[in-house]
Amino acid sequence: KRDPVVLDFSAVTRIDFVSAGTLVNLLTTIKRQGKRIVIRRPNRLVAELLGVVGLRPVADIEFAKN
Repeated sequence: KRDPVVLDFSAVTRIDFVSAGTLVNLLTTIKRQGKRIVIRRPNRLVAELLGVVGLRPVADIEFAKN
């Protein structure tokens, strides 16, 4: 029901390829409902993998400010 849908990834240290793909598929369904999706504070490794599996057109990524 929320817009934007915010996922806090600050505690996620790793994600495997299959799980990343499943997450992107789930978020694509939410995106099609017209909602904005934000992945907040992922580490660089997780963010890169999510990008490889197609997250960039689906969600915005907000990195932690150093």
